[in-house]
Amino acid sequence: MAKAKKAATRTKAKKAATSTKAKVGAAKPRKARWNERRERQEFQAGFREKLLEVLAASSIPERGVGSFLSQVTHRSKQATTRWLQTGRASGIPDVIALRQLSLAFNLDPAYLMGLSRLPRRAGAWTKGNEAASKAWEDWQRKVDEALPRRPAGMEALIIEGDEMEPTIGAGALVFVNPQLTTVSSSGLYAIESAGRIAVRMIEARIGGGVVIRCDNPRYPKQLSVAKEADLKRHSTRIVGRVEGWLDARWR
Repeated sequence: MAKAKKAATRTKAKKAATSTKAKVGAAKPRKARWNERRERQEFQAGFREKLLEVLAASSIPERGVGSFLSQVTHRSKQATTRWLQTGRASGIPDVIALRQLSLAFNLDPAYLMGLSRLPRRAGAWTKGNEAASKAWEDWQRKVDEALPRRPAGMEALIIEGDEMEPTIGAGALVFVNPQLTTVSSSGLYAIESAGRIAVRMIEARIGGGVVIRCDNPRYPKQLSVAKEADLKRHSTRIVGRVEGWLDARWR
């Protein structure tokens, strides 16, 4: 009888030990679930930090950063500007744009993506870097040569976006005559709409009406009014007539 009780006790002890092991084994840490939003935010923050470091070490003036990035990557200035912003307005480049940035600054793409601590690979993309630097120097020289020759009273603005392609590309320096704020004939004009200044083609219609449109067929939307004075109802005004421009595009 005593032997039977001892055997039963040993059996219970073994079961208790097995149960404890099972519980310990089940207490493994759970793997973090994939969260694309979190990963995207972390990637954008790291990319922005590295891009700002690269730009700070370059000779590109702060006011020309947006235009330079737009021309190097062949993306709109609005898109490249988002790469340097934070929060909901931020953005990340696509693969081709990332490649073009690497070529322009002689960088290892893995560095911009946060996969390497070394910004450059010896001997990599030297030709592409030289081409981008030369293009920027040519652009600066053209601007320096043109500014002293511009007519008195002209105001200069830089085109943002590709709405006027192929006539005027993103990053072009446009000269506007602020004295000509009425449409005497069809042509290119600077307009202000909803707080944004842009260049548009304005067609003068018989009877006083005007049609405002983009040259890029990707933006078919246009504004047509029976009288030029009716533009105020659309929160739009004419800033001046475009007298000339310097196109910053290069290939």
